[in-house]
Amino acid sequence: MSDSDSEKYKIALYKLASASPHSPPLTNGDTTRDARNLSRGVRFYAREHDGQLPAHFAQAAAYYSQDEPVPRADEFEMVYQGSLKELTNVPAQAVALIRERQAWPTPGGKWARLYVMVSGEVKVVECDDNFQSWETAHVVPSPAAE
Repeated sequence: MSDSDSEKYKIALYKLASASPHSPPLTNGDTTRDARNLSRGVRFYAREHDGQLPAHFAQAAAYYSQDEPVPRADEFEMVYQGSLKELTNVPAQAVALIRERQAWPTPGGKWARLYVMVSGEVKVVECDDNFQSWETAHVVPSPAAE
């Protein structure tokens, strides 16, 4: 088992993912909190608009949690556009909805970034191939892009 497979390493990686910037010295900017709040806004927007996702985060601003600081939307981008109804044959936890714009180095020497799945789950993804293999399996082109 490598260090990157240990529970201790995973905890350290998620702590690093939550911080902003993602390298020491760490500040209190909770990047995972922002990702969750953006996801909440986008998914709640879709519920109110017959499954249609907003074209940009600003359209979903009314749906962000009022108990949290306004999320830093400029640090993220939506990777799935269109209607959630188009994903009927795909598990929601398998499709990326939002990703962090900038990757950051991990203690294990790889690069990582946050992704939010259609289900709302926030994942830290580590890779060494510029995220190509992971995105090939989890980023679904929206019907509008095809």
